[in-house]
Amino acid sequence: MRILIVDDHEVVRQGVRSLLLARPDVNICGEAVDGREAIEKAQELRPDIIVMDISMPRMNGLEATRSIAQILPQTKIIMLSQHDIPQMMKEAFSVGAHAYVVKSAISDQLITALETVQRGGVSSPDIYGSTQVNVDVQEILQRSVVFERALRETEERLRLAQQVARVGSFEFNVKTGVSRWTPEWEALYGLRPGTFSGTNSAWELLIHPEDRHATVTAFKETPAGQVFEGEWRVIWQDSSVHWLLGRAWLFSDTDGKPERWVGVNIDITERKRAEAETKKLLRLLDLSFDAIVLRDVGDRVRYWNRGAQELYGWTAEEAFGNVTHTLLQTAFPEPLEKIFAVLRTEGRWEGELTHFTRNGKRVTVLSRWGLFQDWESGEPWVMETNTNITQRKAREAGQQQLPSTKTATNLS
Repeated sequence: MRILIVDDHEVVRQGVRSLLLARPDVNICGEAVDGREAIEKAQELRPDIIVMDISMPRMNGLEATRSIAQILPQTKIIMLSQHDIPQMMKEAFSVGAHAYVVKSAISDQLITALETVQRGGVSSPDIYGSTQVNVDVQEILQRSVVFERALRETEERLRLAQQVARVGSFEFNVKTGVSRWTPEWEALYGLRPGTFSGTNSAWELLIHPEDRHATVTAFKETPAGQVFEGEWRVIWQDSSVHWLLGRAWLFSDTDGKPERWVGVNIDITERKRAEAETKKLLRLLDLSFDAIVLRDVGDRVRYWNRGAQELYGWTAEEAFGNVTHTLLQTAFPEPLEKIFAVLRTEGRWEGELTHFTRNGKRVTVLSRWGLFQDWESGEPWVMETNTNITQRKAREAGQQQLPSTKTATNLS
């Protein structure tokens, strides 16, 4: 009987090896330290039985068992776990395990499980070493079949929605170390389906080095019952940089202890690029000598460039949120409703306005308004560019007061 032992702890592998080698018909054909290596060794060695741990780095035992059951259906798998809970047993059986042994009972139950699996005389998986009351394998399996059938259609709709929206979801069990994630989640990190190892440390390495410490610290410091939210960059294998938004909820067990993370990642690369372009544009607007103001649908100030601060005296922080016509005590050449009618029809308006600065000085400006749609909210905004023509108007007024003809000069 050829046996492959899979566990990430050397001391556990040694203990299982010593226990099994006491039987003369056992041949330990190999060992593996994680799920990925287990799949490789199973394909290479073709063991009769695999003794598989559940919680391992890179790829956990559940994912490895699912793959091996498809590749080598004749190979029997005995699942080892320190967790004596029906939910974990159901997980193991659903991916193809033939027996479930609680680690605390390895010394006196593993051989029994091995013999039973070797004979192949059982109609359903068996549980060994459990202290749970009335653990019934058939009940667990039947209950899960009904539940999974009800979920299958919903999960398919959710999967399609996630593909379209570029949203990936994940789940991480704090107690068992078992993770689950969707192919869309892997795609957000530039990974091919099935290539993520599933450990927290592996996820941390996918984050951009400049964002890693702050993101990981905030994630780990989120208390149970609270929501984690953050934005970070990831570098794909083709060296391209992408932005992700992450939201996750840390649920507690009945004792109030952290139990399970459930969350989503969303691709916000295009939004970040648009924000970067907007910031670049605003920096360029700051170089203008004209006063440039962005107003929302309520004519409230949303941007106030350096030229506006120099002309009117209010800082951007002071002007933000104020209604421009009230702040500047604007005098219009025609009713405001008529100006807005032109703006809505033609998308722009131009005319001379009278404003008052912070210190009460009256200024005349040539004002140009342009109507555009805010990319984020979809609401109409107005870009107002004001050129100070106060001195020019004064000169024009002075020239109009001069005599139209000159008096001849007497040179005699």
